[in-house]
Amino acid sequence: MTMKIKVHETKKCEDLQGARKALAKELGVPIRNVKESEEDYGHFEPEYTLEVLMKDGRPATYVVYDNQQSAIDAAVDDLGERFYDDSSILGAAIEYFGFGTLSDYLSGYDNDEMADLESLCDELSSEEFARMLQQNGGVDYRGFAEYNIGELGAAWHLAEYDSEEISLSNGMYAYRVE
Repeated sequence: MTMKIKVHETKKCEDLQGARKALAKELGVPIRNVKESEEDYGHFEPEYTLEVLMKDGRPATYVVYDNQQSAIDAAVDDLGERFYDDSSILGAAIEYFGFGTLSDYLSGYDNDEMADLESLCDELSSEEFARMLQQNGGVDYRGFAEYNIGELGAAWHLAEYDSEEISLSNGMYAYRVE
């Protein structure tokens, strides 16, 4: 009995090999030091999660994307979900960019309500203000996340270890998460 391998499975395997090879080359380690990881970074939606045994003998984990746009999209998706779920993260972004920027991503408020919101933003802690917004609705979390990633870059969000983006020789992008 012959086993048929589907074309997309073969391509996925070739792409994994390409990702391993390109990351190994960039980091200056042998390809045998780069393996597919079992760590779960599904929230970042990477094409690959790779475990690397670094030159100094310590392990590192990288999420790898087919291209820069897929990394940006994954960062925006994850950050938008975090804004929706976590008032401390949303609050930090509001504090960093200010109410004026956030107001571009609010809907369903008239001018008087927007003025009241701005006053509340000044009076409450950033986390309390964010929690209030989450409860009241009217926030375009994805839009605000796109703005954040556009200003700070995908690496700021994806590369939890060092905030560095690595452009690989095969067109893929890698980010160290641990």
